[in-house]
Amino acid sequence: EVSYLIVKELIPAKDVALWIKAHHERWDGTGYPLGLKGEEIPLEARIIAVADAFDAMTTEKPYREPLSEEEALKRLREGAGTQWDPEVVDVALKTLHRIEKRPELDSFYTVIDRIKNTTCYTTLKLRVLYRIGEEIRNLVNLDRFLHNVLKIVKEVVPADVKLALVLKEKDDLIVRAQVGMPPDVIGIKLPRDRGITRWAYEHCEPVIVNDVEKDPRYFAPPGQEKIGSEMAVPLVVGDKVIGVLDVETTEKNAFTPEDLAFFQMVTTAIAGAIETARLYHEREVAALYDSLTGARSFRYLLDIFGDEKEKAEKRKTPMSIVFIDANGLKSINDNYGHKAGDEGLKAFVRGLEENLRSTDILARYGGDEFVILMPMTDSEEAQRIMERIKEDLSTRYFEVDGIKIPFIEFAYGISEYPSEGTDLEELIKLADRRMYADKNVSRIN
Repeated sequence: EVSYLIVKELIPAKDVALWIKAHHERWDGTGYPLGLKGEEIPLEARIIAVADAFDAMTTEKPYREPLSEEEALKRLREGAGTQWDPEVVDVALKTLHRIEKRPELDSFYTVIDRIKNTTCYTTLKLRVLYRIGEEIRNLVNLDRFLHNVLKIVKEVVPADVKLALVLKEKDDLIVRAQVGMPPDVIGIKLPRDRGITRWAYEHCEPVIVNDVEKDPRYFAPPGQEKIGSEMAVPLVVGDKVIGVLDVETTEKNAFTPEDLAFFQMVTTAIAGAIETARLYHEREVAALYDSLTGARSFRYLLDIFGDEKEKAEKRKTPMSIVFIDANGLKSINDNYGHKAGDEGLKAFVRGLEENLRSTDILARYGGDEFVILMPMTDSEEAQRIMERIKEDLSTRYFEVDGIKIPFIEFAYGISEYPSEGTDLEELIKLADRRMYADKNVSRIN
């Protein structure tokens, strides 16, 4: 589908676009994306489908060895009439074979290579766009996806061309992937007031500069190899710029409008996928962390409790569950306002985390209630830890609008796995009841 959307924008290739879109259709009508059947499928698409299948079967993949030519032809024969047009398969069985180079035909191969590097350049670019479409379908890790896209593009550009993908993160433009540049450029923040890439981002316009020395926008990072030409193409989703694809070379006058058109198609293909992947990641993070305090979410605690139980069983060690009620929050809200209450909760969580061990897991249960899971810890040790934390936080203050406010007071209760229960909710209820006893003692005091 992505390849179809890209190719249909190319005027010389408009007829080819439908063939690409339909080459996953099946002769029996069970293919995609249009559900075409038999001769409803364009003949050209039927031919591409067979050739593409043969190529895929006889090409080595990271996850399998290539099939032999005989085995691939056998599978085509088996799929005739169901997956593929039987007449096309019949012709393929008579004509398809792997080309093996022969020394006596070297001059012929030289001519073919010249054609490949000139008149077939556009076809190679279309193949790149198709492969990018495949990467999008398999997108799992965003950084790996960005790197793979640049590696694919690098195959059809001159050897000295360098590529970088720069994404907007909060208020910064940060290099997230590169090919041909020093590895340590990853993570670099671009200047906010200089650079051709920054200009392309701010103006939401692609730009070609074929002699960077004559362009006042150009910024040369310290230690970077001198370049002659630079092209920057924004990644746009709707009316929002999410990043820039930067292309550089040491040669002057290196880039043409045709090059720009190709890179615009690349950015069109990947921009939506990048944004979707980032939104998915943000939702995943949001599900794992509390947005106000930064503590883990209770869902996260539920997810990992089973793993922690298994570890405890293997080690034959206890775990403690601590239930916390930040009961001093109401007083801060009443006396200083809800803004102070929010800041107080954030400071409270930071104070807890500074005192907890790296193995302890702090999660917000809801409102002013928190749960701590303490692996390899019995209830007596957990109590010693919590008393130390209580003493430390009782001496702390946080500031809101220049006003120093004492840390939130809290009460806690503890339950122990497995001696007092094996279910998380059961252990929390027990710790909750004990927390109320602690709260009552505090009131009396």
